[in-house]
Amino acid sequence: MTNITSLIVTIVPSILLIAGWVYSRKTEELKIINNQLSIKKYKVYENVISMFYKILGETLKGQKTDKQQNLDMMIEIKKDITLYGSDKVFYAFNKYLVVSANGVNNPQETLHPFFELIIAIREDLSGHKTKIKEKDILLNLMQDKKGAKEFSKKHKNVM
Repeated sequence: MTNITSLIVTIVPSILLIAGWVYSRKTEELKIINNQLSIKKYKVYENVISMFYKILGETLKGQKTDKQQNLDMMIEIKKDITLYGSDKVFYAFNKYLVVSANGVNNPQETLHPFFELIIAIREDLSGHKTKIKEKDILLNLMQDKKGAKEFSKKHKNVM
């Protein structure tokens, strides 16, 4: 009986030690994979925002936008959103694309889906803790509180 007990006392800690090491190793591998995915996700989200602000800047300056370059950027962003974006970001991006592609007569109608996309991105990056609302993004774009308020009142169906 003591031989069995001493055998168990020797084997059980060894098994627990090996199981702990395997668990630790798998946990570390998951952390590395999640970190790599986060880096890719941040980059694609940055590209979405950068493209919008690039086009906005060119438009405000009266410059011609390079449609082929923008199309190439959009295709790359679509691929990356499909691979790395959260489900909510993916759906918000698709909604924005559909509204944008339908040749909306009123460009303001594309703002609501775009704002939803921005909020979905911020939620994904912040663990769903963003307090930013559409009106905040509008104010950031317009840089004019009075103008943003008037725009929101005038376009209630958009905002």
